[in-house]
Amino acid sequence: MRFSELPLEDLFAPEEKPSFTIKRNEGGAVVILHRAGKPIDRIECLSPGHANQARLRFSDLGMAGKVEGGPL
Repeated sequence: MRFSELPLEDLFAPEEKPSFTIKRNEGGAVVILHRAGKPIDRIECLSPGHANQARLRFSDLGMAGKVEGGPL
């Protein structure tokens, strides 16, 4: 009995989960979204607080992320 038409390699292949990176710049930050099969999105944040709000929202959605260039 087969439960799936997919080969075992496909069933156990790791899924690429969406993630984000926050890079600081002068007075603000850029949030870069990485999603499988989609182009990379860049969100220009006006302040570190704006970037922190984006970080919290993406984390709440289950996305893993990192902050480069020091704390927000």
